[in-house]
Amino acid sequence: MTSPSQPSRRSPARRRAAVRGMSRPQAIAETLKDWIVEQELAPGDRLPQEAQLISILGASKGTVREALRVLETQGLIRTRTGPGGGAFITPVRDDHAALLLANLFFFERPELSDLLEMRLALMPALAASLARSLTPEALAALAEAAAPLAAAGDAEARRAATLAFDEAAAACAANPMMRFTCGFLARMLAELVEIPSGAARTGDGAWDGAWTAAFLAALRSGDAPAAAAVVEARLEREGAALLEADAAVARRFLAARAPR
Repeated sequence: MTSPSQPSRRSPARRRAAVRGMSRPQAIAETLKDWIVEQELAPGDRLPQEAQLISILGASKGTVREALRVLETQGLIRTRTGPGGGAFITPVRDDHAALLLANLFFFERPELSDLLEMRLALMPALAASLARSLTPEALAALAEAAAPLAAAGDAEARRAATLAFDEAAAACAANPMMRFTCGFLARMLAELVEIPSGAARTGDGAWDGAWTAAFLAALRSGDAPAAAAVVEARLEREGAALLEADAAVARRFLAARAPR
């Protein structure tokens, strides 16, 4: 572990390049992230008190406070007041990351075809991965998550239940990149894609939920190609129905979710 007074993970040249164009608090926040890495801090660990941070970072009280606010906005720390309070390392929640990424796409909005293309590329791979690695407990949770599909009434309710199932399936992925990306795509489709009211019944059969029995059977048997094939056929059917219905990505933000 390096000395807490000398954050040095990056070379001076790389550090200067990283902070060029940043405000002083943003640059100090980057230095503090280097220090967190060097000290091997983990979620739940508390940062040093303010006076120590001022010494470690070589910055003023106001700059250190602003830097801490930068890290809090990024979801890397949380602050707590009162006895035993301070700034604590915290893992970035998927919801926090999803909201930040969705903010990017609010200003650079993807087309529906973009979302469908990404989903078709990733979801069959997710299905195959689950078939190879899913635990009995996770399989039981997915079977439970599939139940609302059978109970859903109209096509829109079935579509919402299908996308909720996709999020549940993504949450089971061992690959964290797959877990986040597939979950994020499902959430974008659920919250931002709208079907014009006049075309609401177009493609009603695309979300019948019958595919879940074959999908769960493939997972139980560990048949990765079959699981991927079921999902790919389903996505092609659903994508065609959305395009036929002139569905579009609405220009609004994702809604924040309460921590679970």
